[in-house]
Parts: sequence; C-alpha cells; structure tokens
Amino acid sequence: MDAIGNAHEHATYIGSFLKIENVVARSVIDLGCGYGYLLKAVITEINAKKAAAVEPSEYAYDRAMKVLKDSPCKIKMHSEGLLDWLDHTKSGPVYDLGLCTSVFQYLTDDELQKVVSGISRKVRVL
Repeated sequence: MDAIGNAHEHATYIGSFLKIENVVARSVIDLGCGYGYLLKAVITEINAKKAAAVEPSEYAYDRAMKVLKDSPCKIKMHSEGLLDWLDHTKSGPVYDLGLCTSVFQYLTDDELQKVVSGISRKVRVL
C-alpha cells in the first residue's frame, strides 16, 4: 500500500502538477485505493466535489471505508477489480483525475490492455 505515510506530500505534488498544467480537477477516482489515505489527501488538495474508489481487496476496502468516512465530499465506493468495474460502468461518469498506484503490475498483459483502454474513456488525466 503506497502513500500511507506520505499521502499529504503525494497529494501536494499532484495538486502542483495540475496547477502547472492548467488542469482543473473537481472529480477524482482512485483505481485501487488501498486504505484510502492518498485519495483522502487528494480530495482535500484539489477540493474535489465528486470522488470514487475501486478496491478489490476486501480487507483494504473495509479499511478505506473507515479512513474515508469523514471525507470532505461523498465518495462512491466499489468493492471489485478494475475489469469488473469497467464492465458495469461503461455509461457512468467521467472523472477529471484518476489515481492508480501499484495496480498495473498485478494485471496480465491482456488485462492491462483492456484496463488502459477502459480507463482512457473514464478519466481525463491519469
């Protein structure tokens, strides 16, 4: 689980990068949110109005639910893998910002191709 101890620093960096690139991000999705620390920090940093999280690990999902319960905005939580999430959200919202930390290395080449293609339709900036 990345960004547990330094989530604030990562969020500050992401916020600075978005400002330099003149990207306004008011919605964020974390695709493999782990315990939710990075997502919570990024929501605060960019003043997100809408957020979502996808996490396949039941243990990490339960921890994230606790960490994110007092988040500044409502978060739509998904307890499933990326492929399953992409399958049933084809017509769902597009997010301004996507976070995806330490996820791709767990996917096969075929899964990675499907996930990258799917994420490209669901996220403006990854």
